Amino acid sequence: MIKADMVNDDTTVTTIKNSKLITVIDPPLEVANALITNAKNFGKMVVWSPSLLVRQGFEAIKELLLKADYIILNESESSILTGIND
Repeated sequence: MIKADMVNDDTTVTTIKNSKLITVIDPPLEVANALITNAKNFGKMVVWSPSLLVRQGFEAIKELLLKADYIILNESESSILTGIND
């Protein structure tokens, strides 16, 4: 399983630096945090699909939601995150 410290290795940081867009899809929260934070520190556009992380609630992922440029949610994830079923 990928861990947050793996995101800070030279290869990953160089890859982020050389990218224009970073897409993050459902890693553990600490890994998502490291990837998104690194990407934003280098001025990269971030697309994030938190998927199952929405079950942790809005407050748990709010900071990362605000850092991402685009958020991808399906209908059930949106309902879980917002508490709205309409």
